[in-house]
Amino acid sequence: VAVGPSSLTVAWQTESPTRAWVAAGPPEWGPVLWWQEKEPRLRHRLTLAGLSFSTPYRIWVTTIAGDGERAQASVDATTAGPPAAPEATAGEGAVRVDGQPFFPIMSFGGCPETYETSLAAGVNLFVRNPCGGLQAQLDALAGRALSAASAEDGPGQGPGLIGSFYPDEADAHGLSGATLPPPPPGSRGLRFLTLSNHFYSGAAPLAAGRGMYPGLVARADVVGFDLYPLQEWCRPDRLADVYLAQRELVQLARGKPTFQWIEAAGMRCPGGKTAVTPETVRAEAWLAVVGGARGLGFFPPGAWTGEVGAALAEVTRAIRYLAPALLSPLAPTAVDPPSGPVKAGAWHRQGALYVVAVNASRLSRRVTIDVPGLAGRALAVLGEGRSVISSGDTFLDNFGPLATHLYVAAPFGS
Repeated sequence: VAVGPSSLTVAWQTESPTRAWVAAGPPEWGPVLWWQEKEPRLRHRLTLAGLSFSTPYRIWVTTIAGDGERAQASVDATTAGPPAAPEATAGEGAVRVDGQPFFPIMSFGGCPETYETSLAAGVNLFVRNPCGGLQAQLDALAGRALSAASAEDGPGQGPGLIGSFYPDEADAHGLSGATLPPPPPGSRGLRFLTLSNHFYSGAAPLAAGRGMYPGLVARADVVGFDLYPLQEWCRPDRLADVYLAQRELVQLARGKPTFQWIEAAGMRCPGGKTAVTPETVRAEAWLAVVGGARGLGFFPPGAWTGEVGAALAEVTRAIRYLAPALLSPLAPTAVDPPSGPVKAGAWHRQGALYVVAVNASRLSRRVTIDVPGLAGRALAVLGEGRSVISSGDTFLDNFGPLATHLYVAAPFGS
């Protein structure tokens, strides 16, 4: 009965007073998000908030009468496009647009002729247009995605502008918290900062040392970095550092939303074992998420075609549907063996439990994952047509080389 950029409102009537569970997700996966109506009613109305814009959903309504009898109906609906005049803030560890949590999926430095490819791959936030500046970027996107100004851009006005970026890799260019430049003229909203990898204990420090980073982070609302283990370090054995460095940035950011740029095409080391492949794109993106990233960027821009482009679109599509969960606080998770290459993260939302686990190695693994609160529920493995049975808070699964599994346990009683 109502459609917004981040919400859908459904209404229904029942012949007798009932309670209901309302669920949403892509039709081929089934429900992945849930809302519970606790009081029995005859006339029902519920707003599903925190959804991703321009995204098709199937909504399932399951009513539960006083005698336990259940009935179900469904309807398909698509959220509206991004708001024309968004109000962007940072709160509760996430970017928020018009008060709703938002998971930015970013492209940096693409010319307008690359926008169609980027939009098809799931990008929802564009940064820096080297082919005409911010105004040309806003005009070319025409309200189909959000934008942020960059330090190199000129001024611009138009739909979807949510903030600006400080100079890229400010730490590597000798800038400090005291010397960061002001935002571009006319820009407002969030201040984004991308660091180099040198804040990370697994990378060599810059000459100024790591003491500069608290001052830099203090000037930003949202903090990210680029690592690029394949294309910057040329080290195919260092994919796990995507997770480890993300964890360190979360600690450095002290509650501010964090993000990471993921290598999406060849740069310095384009071939052989360091080649960017569909498997490495999936693994790195999800390693960043389980490490605590509340946003992702993909670089370099505009080259996302073929199998790599399809893998990138697969990742971003899953993030769009799971964003309300992935933007919740990370829950305790333990993987056995604890020092192995499989990294996992878990989130609780509305009684459901979500687990993402990634094998950062090129060897197959079998691991045990423990998540308090699982309580013997079955976990659907999204996109794989199977489920995993748990024992208490523990379950086991197999991981192929660089494999990622997305698990969802439905709320009790849903």
